[in-house]
Amino acid sequence: MRFAHLPFGDWYYFPRKALNIVKLVHNPNASWKPVHVSIALTSQCEKGCDFCYAESGRDGETLWKLENVVKMVESCDQNGVFAVTLGGGEPILWNDRSAKADFYDLLNELSVFSCDISFTTSAVPMIDWRKVPHAILPRLSLHHHQEIDFIISEVKKASECRGSIPAINLLVRNGEIDDLLVAADRLAEAGVNDYLLLPLRPTGRASGFGSALIPTEDELGQLVQLFPVQNVKLSSCYRLENQKDTFLGCGAANWFVSIDEKLCIKSCSFIKTGIILSDFDYREILKALPLLDHLECCSSIKYETESEKKDYNSKM
Repeated sequence: MRFAHLPFGDWYYFPRKALNIVKLVHNPNASWKPVHVSIALTSQCEKGCDFCYAESGRDGETLWKLENVVKMVESCDQNGVFAVTLGGGEPILWNDRSAKADFYDLLNELSVFSCDISFTTSAVPMIDWRKVPHAILPRLSLHHHQEIDFIISEVKKASECRGSIPAINLLVRNGEIDDLLVAADRLAEAGVNDYLLLPLRPTGRASGFGSALIPTEDELGQLVQLFPVQNVKLSSCYRLENQKDTFLGCGAANWFVSIDEKLCIKSCSFIKTGIILSDFDYREILKALPLLDHLECCSSIKYETESEKKDYNSKM
């Protein structure tokens, strides 16, 4: 179990089970502490999707060195961070030629730590599931419902090699709710029970779409209501009436930071500005936290009266 004493309350987390228990209590003397850290290992990606928020591509850079990733994650682990997520670009393409290390070598180095270590991948190139340590938690990204056969194939391979089924991130676009529900039904039949819905955001390469493909609140409400798995999670960038949160979502305020492929600490993946790492130490994150810019969707939990506290507790 891991514990964090934060301004909004006391937070208990059980690694490997993704179980959160939060006791809401006003802690005026507590300081904010990021308990979830996202690291973009590279901006390389073989897909080059036009809706990519990160502007990743085949010519993307890889600046992270093996020793620096390990040092950063080790420092996070020693300071009680609950979870570290590896992404990109496509994290499978990460390598450090100077250390003669590829992505699977990195996973082996990180598998000794006690916090949750996960990675988010489109599975392009395909994953060698035999090389993924059992302590590492994979998440597969379904970028388009037309990729469902490929993703289900990867789910089956992971199940055969690991004896467990990976979680799924689902990108949500305007006008595609029915198709996404069909894909979700097929994933549920394949045994997937852990999902995170990621409504499209007009940033990075996707900024050219404007609002054309951003799902409406009614569409998101319909999707959550009709989804084949009851406890589907919606990215914390969005809020629906009566929505329940597990807190560990994208852009989850001062308990979350993103470190991008340029070694820059940011409040979330959709922020363009941040502070460059130099020592690859968790203390750098704590020092940078008060100086980071936030998007309008980011808000810390605050309540002024006992009735507001009880109302929030009832929604957890």
